[in-house]
Amino acid sequence: MPVDVIIVGAGPAGIACAVQLKHQGVKFVLLESKWIGGLLVNANLVENMPFLPPLSGAEAVGLLKEKLKDLEIKVTYSTVTSIEKSGNVFNVTHSSGRLSARYVVIATGTVPKRIESFEVSPKVVYEPLELFSVSEKKIAIAGSGEAAFDSALSLSKSNRVTLFTKHSEFHISPHLHSRVAKNEKIVIMHSNPIKRVCEKGDKLLIMAGSFKDCYDNLLISIGRKANRRLLSPELLNDKRIFLAGDVKHGKLGQVAIALGNGIEVAQNIVSYLRNKT
Repeated sequence: MPVDVIIVGAGPAGIACAVQLKHQGVKFVLLESKWIGGLLVNANLVENMPFLPPLSGAEAVGLLKEKLKDLEIKVTYSTVTSIEKSGNVFNVTHSSGRLSARYVVIATGTVPKRIESFEVSPKVVYEPLELFSVSEKKIAIAGSGEAAFDSALSLSKSNRVTLFTKHSEFHISPHLHSRVAKNEKIVIMHSNPIKRVCEKGDKLLIMAGSFKDCYDNLLISIGRKANRRLLSPELLNDKRIFLAGDVKHGKLGQVAIALGNGIEVAQNIVSYLRNKT
């Protein structure tokens, strides 16, 4: 028996959508392949949430988990492998089985842009979360955007960080830039991007221009792109498929926008259901 809605992704947009559908009495399933909270888990500080004080990423994710628990919303941990349309129903195949629904919400967020030539070791990562348990190490970060600078602050709490950037001027929050620049455990290598990475013993030898040094880990943070791997062109244009959050807006990466978009998508679906379309 099909449910009304399948939500793929339990980040801010997917959870906001689920909460709104729950309030409206709509039957849905919330699927997540990895962890609750999406990219919020990587955030050092979330400061743009109206009516809330600044929160760490972990604290923000904790609030989302509390909301799910309070409303008795179950998260099914399973990876969606395909979405197919059959008549007016979508069949969603995932690693634990198969589900059907009249509407599907894609809230799969973004995936990191890769530099495959740098992937010489498991010590090279794309998600800051993978380094949160590391301490007393030298960490290099490749990137010039807000995510790279925010990650530098997070990782500098227990490590020494070098930020290798392409530019000398940055299109980021002045407040964020100031905090990084004043942090004695962070070195910014202006206009000195990493050119080569290779293994040297149990370290990573990183070369940037005439500079070379060994590091324990490398975080690549050069941008992200919408994760639309599940969507064919036909599905992307189907009015019963909704995109919510960063998968729709791309690199904006603002949690407030994702939350609002999730609620908006839920209300649109409720309107369609009431009109039997």
